[in-house]
Amino acid sequence: MTAPSTPPMSPAQQVAEALRRLFPDRPGPVAMARVDAVPEGVAVRTGPATSACFFWREAERGVFAVGAEHGTCPVGRMTQGFTTEMPAGDELIGTMVETGYVDPAELASLPMLPMGHAAIVYGPLDALPVEPEAVLLIGESDRIMLLGEALGVARLDSPGLRVMGRPTCAAVSAAILQGEPRGSLACVGARIFAGFAPGELLLVIPGELLPGLASAIAQVAAANARVGELDRALQRSLAGVG
Repeated sequence: MTAPSTPPMSPAQQVAEALRRLFPDRPGPVAMARVDAVPEGVAVRTGPATSACFFWREAERGVFAVGAEHGTCPVGRMTQGFTTEMPAGDELIGTMVETGYVDPAELASLPMLPMGHAAIVYGPLDALPVEPEAVLLIGESDRIMLLGEALGVARLDSPGLRVMGRPTCAAVSAAILQGEPRGSLACVGARIFAGFAPGELLLVIPGELLPGLASAIAQVAAANARVGELDRALQRSLAGVG
């Protein structure tokens, strides 16, 4: 009897595996996708949560869906397409405006996903049961740089990777709406709610860019290793070390 063949890995699985090989000691990428109905077998998360960015860390541990409540941070509910207005009298928003952390005139430029979806499904990139709409990778600059090279946004003839500031969740909606990678320096809320370490950044990759990305990652990693060998040899020679 012929043994059943192993189905080929999807682009999402290939990218997750490529990153796991390169960074085995770091959390793998997570992914998200808007859905009109929660897929069968996916648990709907209930209970209190601080923010949309909080779910990115929780998604490292498994797949779940979150509906319109989407945390208590009103900014995250707006960027993720569950409301279009700031709640009146919200203490957090009031403090942001009062302290000058945010200018109310900026809100007209806040990238927001259109409303209409029932929930967002989150989970590890290689376990998401639906096509990933965006990949979210939290990591140090070396990880972000390597992926930027693989995505082609580190080229000298490229506009480069657009790196946003606050709010961090706006990088997710911007990447999906524009169909191009977005980085974020990570706002104070994300650093608290999602537990960003001081040196960590966010990179958001639209799902449509996943095909071919795994092979590009492998090529870039090999090139970096070779150039790194030469750089270290040069450093040793200049230091008089054999």
